[in-house]
Amino acid sequence: MIKLDRKDRRILYELELNARITESRLAKKTKLSREVVRYRLEKLEKLGVIRYYMALINTLNLGFLMFRTYYKFTNLTPAKEKEIIHYMQKKVNWITKVEGIWNLTTMSFSSSIFEYEKFLADLKAKYGEYIQEYWVSTMTRLWHYKRGYLLDNKKGRSSLMMGERKKKTKLDKLDINILEILLNNGRIKYIELAKKLKQHPKLIRDRVNKMICDEVIIGFTPFLDMNKLGMNYFKVHFKLKNYSPKKFNSLLKYAEHHPNIAYAVEAVGGADYEIEVQVKNNKELYELIEDIKVKFSEIILDYYFMEYTEEYTLDYLPRELLTAVNTRNPPTKFS
Repeated sequence: MIKLDRKDRRILYELELNARITESRLAKKTKLSREVVRYRLEKLEKLGVIRYYMALINTLNLGFLMFRTYYKFTNLTPAKEKEIIHYMQKKVNWITKVEGIWNLTTMSFSSSIFEYEKFLADLKAKYGEYIQEYWVSTMTRLWHYKRGYLLDNKKGRSSLMMGERKKKTKLDKLDINILEILLNNGRIKYIELAKKLKQHPKLIRDRVNKMICDEVIIGFTPFLDMNKLGMNYFKVHFKLKNYSPKKFNSLLKYAEHHPNIAYAVEAVGGADYEIEVQVKNNKELYELIEDIKVKFSEIILDYYFMEYTEEYTLDYLPRELLTAVNTRNPPTKFS
């Protein structure tokens, strides 16, 4: 864990949903000089608190569904586990080991349930003897909140929402090349981005702005190292009863005001409602869950939680999209 003062935390908080904010604008928001902001940003990057900056993509507006799959394995040796993860890295967008009733979770983007079923069929044909149970959930909406705990902020927080597709947006090869770079370097200057792609800066700026206008890109955020922040990362799943839009919105309002809830998810299949929680210890997690159970007892039917322990692959561009334009950079891999 790296000890951060309030100025560092303020910078991280302001970057949360708008990581492309200029240094001068960030200085104004944090009431620091531009030079101090630049120094502190470079320090946070060098220490690895900020691992990189990434664009947030609404894949539904590209015509892709998000599938999360949870696996429980049996008779799995470390070597076989490594083999399965290596196989999945070529097929899915995100892989994480977890502690709880599941052993592994993945996230994939697919244009249809039939395409995803094909992946599952191939996986079971190859490794079915090791898969004791699995569970597929389809995300319909996701809310990304500012990390309130950075400033102990319990007020309503700004958020970005993925989902509710308005129209399907078609991208060409240049658009996708732009997205690939922005997914790993969200603060890159337009002139540098243009140089990498051998295009005019105005064209690149116009393409990015159009993807923002079309809500393909919904924001930019720093990818933070939870260990260096001294935080543990959990997902809590809830099965609901007596559902109504009003009651569901009350859950969302609670998430908006709780400083340790980073994401809220509405899903089909498996859980009805999911939250991703970043806390210092298990005690804080149990207190949060108990508070939700008491305040929403009339709609909480059941729940369970799991802890993210190790991340292997993170790649937010749908593989079908990349294949279609025959362009591919290696996904970000964690060891």
